[in-house]
Amino acid sequence: MMSRQGSQCNLVFKTIMEIKISRIFLFVLVCAIINILFWCTQFEEYQTPSLFIDDSINNNGKCRQKHHKILTPFFLEAKNIEKYTNTLKEDYNIRKGFKVFVNTNQKTYARRDLYTSCIFSPRNDNGPIPVLFIVNGRSGSSNTWLTLNKLAGGIRRTEAVEAFGSDIDQNAKFFNSIRSEKEGAWWINEHLCEVTKINCDSPIAGIQWKPYVNTWKSPSAQGILKQIAHHNLNKDRKGHQIKVIYMTRNPLHVLISRQKHRSRHVPAHCSQSDTDCLENHKRFNVTLPIDDLMNDLQENAAQEKLIETTLRNIGINYYRTSYEKLYSCENAEEWMNIFRYLKRGPTEGLHIDDVENAFPMVKTTKVSLESLLANYDQVKQSLDGTRFADLID
Repeated sequence: MMSRQGSQCNLVFKTIMEIKISRIFLFVLVCAIINILFWCTQFEEYQTPSLFIDDSINNNGKCRQKHHKILTPFFLEAKNIEKYTNTLKEDYNIRKGFKVFVNTNQKTYARRDLYTSCIFSPRNDNGPIPVLFIVNGRSGSSNTWLTLNKLAGGIRRTEAVEAFGSDIDQNAKFFNSIRSEKEGAWWINEHLCEVTKINCDSPIAGIQWKPYVNTWKSPSAQGILKQIAHHNLNKDRKGHQIKVIYMTRNPLHVLISRQKHRSRHVPAHCSQSDTDCLENHKRFNVTLPIDDLMNDLQENAAQEKLIETTLRNIGINYYRTSYEKLYSCENAEEWMNIFRYLKRGPTEGLHIDDVENAFPMVKTTKVSLESLLANYDQVKQSLDGTRFADLID
């Protein structure tokens, strides 16, 4: 009798334990799913490519990517990591109501031995061509890059990463955080390679560099450029060459664009369907200050000379283009010249209509400076007889 009761008790106990284990398992499973969903939302919110990329391969034409948990901006300094991750924690705690662990082990030069070095895809692979896109702000860089990518066969919107910062302050912070040629060389090799892994289903993948003069001369910047030259000249290199595109724009148009976009009433870009945005741009006229104009133009000319001299001296095979060649011609020859340099995309038979249909944004600049400038006559008179006279349309 006692034995039967004992057996029944054991059965009841086992049943209770199974229920508890099932509940615990269910709780753990739910927590895991919530955690996965949370990190997925972080990938959507923080679109800047990561210093945490593990692996990405092309498998029968399909691109597979593996990511670490957190996406971190390239130009983030080590001392700001804690603040950045605390922001993530705070945002998560507010929305989700419980604690989260954030891994902050960045792939930095100091920690380089802890990570497998990134290897560029082989040349016989259909992966993206790595590109360093050197271009000042307000020079049509976004529309140009997105159009090149689309015309070359890109199936999704893939932007060039402003890894060095989008303004002069971020740029200075970036180059203050990597100070030697050796570190600069390591950084560009690892992170441009990582960008190609992130965008392994794109025809081109690149990093955009706004070349501020003070940081351009820094040891780490020189290390970046020397590493590109070394990579391209290396006969044992298995991956694609790193292509360098240097794009300029009439500095008067750059100055006008900067002043125009300081206004809250004029957005930086207009989509094809945004007629209100386009009308705002058409109605907006700018008055350029004359006192600083000559100095601004001289600084721009010195910057262009410095960049080209540096690229030539280091031995980088680059392609120089301009906003005017791309957007003010009635044919698509300059676009095809870029594709010939990249060895990717249409190199023959491309029409200007094909190019314009690929624009994700509308060209907002009016045809002539006379229609853009409220003080056109004054600007023209100040430039007459100088080496900048030909900048007037």
